[in-house]
Amino acid sequence: MRLPIHLRGVPQRWQWVETCVLTGVIMGLSHWMVPEDPFLTNMAFPWLWIVSLLLGLRYGTWAGLLSVGIILSSLFLEVQFGLLSGVAVPKAYVIGGVLCIAICGEFGSRWNMYFKQIEERNDYLDQRLQETARAYHLLGMSHHSLEEHLISQPLTLRDALKRLRGMLIDEHDEIPTAAAERFLELLTQFFQLEVAAFYRDIPPHRVETPLAAVGSMDSLQNSDPLIHHARTTKEFSHVMMPQSVSAVNSHYLIVAPAMASNGQIVGWFVVERMRFLNLHQDSLHMLKIFLHYFADGVQAAVLARPIIEQFPECPVPFARELPRLVRLQYELGLDSRVVVFDVNAPSMREEIVFHILHHTRGLDVTWDIRHDDSRRLCILLPFTDDGAIEGYLLRIQQLLRERFGKGFQEADIHVSVRGLYEHDPSTIVQDLVVGNYDRQNIPLLSGVA
Repeated sequence: MRLPIHLRGVPQRWQWVETCVLTGVIMGLSHWMVPEDPFLTNMAFPWLWIVSLLLGLRYGTWAGLLSVGIILSSLFLEVQFGLLSGVAVPKAYVIGGVLCIAICGEFGSRWNMYFKQIEERNDYLDQRLQETARAYHLLGMSHHSLEEHLISQPLTLRDALKRLRGMLIDEHDEIPTAAAERFLELLTQFFQLEVAAFYRDIPPHRVETPLAAVGSMDSLQNSDPLIHHARTTKEFSHVMMPQSVSAVNSHYLIVAPAMASNGQIVGWFVVERMRFLNLHQDSLHMLKIFLHYFADGVQAAVLARPIIEQFPECPVPFARELPRLVRLQYELGLDSRVVVFDVNAPSMREEIVFHILHHTRGLDVTWDIRHDDSRRLCILLPFTDDGAIEGYLLRIQQLLRERFGKGFQEADIHVSVRGLYEHDPSTIVQDLVVGNYDRQNIPLLSGVA
């Protein structure tokens, strides 16, 4: 229990008792050893004051004065009742002893106060050290968990979708088994799947063999309520849906169609068991992105055909990637941008275009539109928000300043940023060709201009 400030210099109860007992014992010894002068008043040095001095140094002023009071009270009482014959009480003995004990007691009180402050400070530091140790322990556990998570899921969204882009290069009417296996392997690595399978179809009255499976997947239960809900609604179905009460008794966790932008279902993804910590809304949202992107990759040729027919000069990779990103933007809110560089400087045009194209990122898709007096570079930046756009433009402008000593304005380069907000990709391509950016143009950020 911590005492109030004004009482911290006062001895505690056991210290009062110790002061009285020790003083009494010393006085008893002096009466027994020197009965003719028990208070040692006739000696050159008042040795009896040593006990009061030590008590004052040990417990402070109050303990020293109590010891002095006991000694002087005993002295005056014995003189008054005649127990000390021929002993006079010298004033110097009394005054000098009281002053000496008071000074020593004050020093003891100050030292005790300082010592208590040191103890309180050490207690506070010890408490803070324990709190820091606990926080450090929690940080170590969090770091260990993060390391395990990164080891088990080393891919970022951009890396995973970059691998997805390369899975289906050739045109196929149906998903090849090898592509389905690679796709399921990617999903297993990213979402920590334990038992899952990818089917070409899930007919109601026939047992379908999966194109790819992970874990010991049993035969598909066509009568399962979650499968019935997904097959009926053709929507992404999972056990966490608030409106699906019947899915609580389902044998599966997720049943989702891989549906392309044209409404064609290219396959069905079924999860029977996965890591519990990965079953949350963010993970389900990411899984939707993977399925949409993969399904549009299967139908890439079909989705790109209207763009290629209307704009034959559009590169095939650009025409295939644009519908996939438009759908992710339109349905799932995953932002992507098209950065347009109109390079008008005739003397450095080719070198500027070369350096800009050379510094594109891994997922970026480019379209170089050539005109007689200018070059228009359209850089499709998947999954890029305004902050990433600002960083990209600052990096390109810094590159131009290092190479040519000029920024965008000095090099006569007009920069526009185009969002993918239309549902029809052909409209975006047409705006890129004719240079119409008024409707959906995102203003250039102040740090770049």
